[in-house]
Amino acid sequence: MSDFDREIEKHGSLDLFMDVRNTQRSSSKSREPWKAWASKNHARHRSHVLVSSSILHIAISVIAMASKTVTTAYANEAEFFARAPVCRSRHGCPT
Repeated sequence: MSDFDREIEKHGSLDLFMDVRNTQRSSSKSREPWKAWASKNHARHRSHVLVSSSILHIAISVIAMASKTVTTAYANEAEFFARAPVCRSRHGCPT
């Protein structure tokens, strides 16, 4: 997450776009560092997460509530990619 910290330092805030559709489970071991980082940086980042699992959607929602972060989960691929700035500015993004 040091890359995220550098981006925040450089630009003041960070929008994260994560496609986690191939992820079926999220262990507490993997969630804890993210939860701590998100809590620390809650005012300076927003997360956009594309999911296919309702279990992961619930986990993401719980983490967002606990860390007081702005996190939007998407089940619709087109809606998610329409929000991603790189996809709006280049050809070849999924539709």
